[in-house]
Amino acid sequence: MASTEALPTHFDVIILGTGLPEMIMAAACAQAGKTVLHLDRRNYYGGDWASFSLHTARSEWFDALTRQGTPPLPDGITLEEGEQAVMLGCECAVRDFSDGGTILEECGPSAANILDDAHEKYRKIRRVQFDLMPKVLTARDAMVKALLSSGVSKYLEFKPIRKVLFEPEPETMAFEPIPLTKNQISSTDRLKSLIDRRRFMKFLEFCTGWNATQDPALLEEYCNRPLGDFLTKKYSMGAETQALIHGMIALMAPQPTTLQGLTAICLIMDSVGVYCPSPFLFPEYGCGELPQAFARNAAVFGAIYKVGYPIDHCVIKEGRLTAVLIEEGKISCDVIFSAPEYVPKEWSGSRDEVDEKRIYRSIVISNEGGNELVDKEADVALTSFGDQGASRLMQMGHRMTAPGYFVTHLIADDEESIRKAESRLFPDEPTPLPYGLRFSLPPSTDFEPGPSTPSNFHVLPGIDRNLDYIQVLEKVRHSFSSVFPGVDFLPTTAASARPEDPE
Repeated sequence: MASTEALPTHFDVIILGTGLPEMIMAAACAQAGKTVLHLDRRNYYGGDWASFSLHTARSEWFDALTRQGTPPLPDGITLEEGEQAVMLGCECAVRDFSDGGTILEECGPSAANILDDAHEKYRKIRRVQFDLMPKVLTARDAMVKALLSSGVSKYLEFKPIRKVLFEPEPETMAFEPIPLTKNQISSTDRLKSLIDRRRFMKFLEFCTGWNATQDPALLEEYCNRPLGDFLTKKYSMGAETQALIHGMIALMAPQPTTLQGLTAICLIMDSVGVYCPSPFLFPEYGCGELPQAFARNAAVFGAIYKVGYPIDHCVIKEGRLTAVLIEEGKISCDVIFSAPEYVPKEWSGSRDEVDEKRIYRSIVISNEGGNELVDKEADVALTSFGDQGASRLMQMGHRMTAPGYFVTHLIADDEESIRKAESRLFPDEPTPLPYGLRFSLPPSTDFEPGPSTPSNFHVLPGIDRNLDYIQVLEKVRHSFSSVFPGVDFLPTTAASARPEDPE
């Protein structure tokens, strides 16, 4: 994927960072015939969208978190008249980091110790993978369509999420299956009476008809009001039936308006039975496979990758970013797309405003005998929890991790929700946990250029709270189209017209 030949001195496009948005942009630009140089100072692909084993997390990701200091300009760089060297952003976005567990107590904090033969009891846990931000695909969503049309899907395999749950009583961490198929809906105990079932089915029939046009006018005055108002006034639904509907869509649209709720439920119901009974799919080897799949596609079309590469300065001249400075020298470009972490603070007036609204994460590796939501029929379990389903839980069973181990992901808007969920799912007794990790990430916000932002410098979205990739894909598409108007974004024809992919 990385070129061993002398690096060209000019590219149409330079991309900084190898998170999913940057990888999608690289594939789109390469497929459009642009020359692409893709750089990342981290020594792994995926950025904050990556997947790790416990060993690689401690040897690669943890090291990236502790990067400090002001890097000097590369040796031998000469600036021309009117050029100015500017240091790119290098502040770590991850905060509130802590980890612990029996594996650290017995093996020590070094990643190498976990692989030591002396700790044979942890041999299986070396295979456990976890995602920094797990997300899912819905069978009919825009990301699945883009994967298929661009040919990127050939590099991926998926598992169905067979166990989709909801929390009928908030903050109890007691879950029930969400009925998604007709048979499940007809047999659920949540619909207590025949009248409840008729109202529920009548609502789904309305959703099916509305989905043909998705005209907001059909929702009348309820369009931007809470979905509960629409269900109460139009269908006389009681609290239990509404709880079931909110459970169905809370994963995709917590606290939805009527328009948001119907959009979510239509996508879910439209996706049932497409590839499997469940509407949701999960990458078999973790969400970090998606950035790498787009990277492979971009490389087939000629993109060049440099990962683990010092990239700390760029060159500005007459209001444009004209080059980046790396070991090979000054590499010029026409356009540059960047992950948020590379943006100098003085170029944006919006970054500091979002620090207080962070995404809180917990990753717990547990043994059998704990609170397992997965079972022999389901490799992955997915549910919302907490007040109005605002938090999310995903659990992977041993067929997705390693025999005897489970990985549980918690995602919430505040640290207190994370700690409450942990205490209910994993009480201290009787079995100590092998490993637990907490951290927080900044949410994605729309970049607002400052007065000094170069006109050809474009910032791609960061991590968001959403369950799926729809918004990320749409933001990348919009950025691509604004820079290259009239050029197809990940065109359908690329799947059949791409060059040979050497093994």
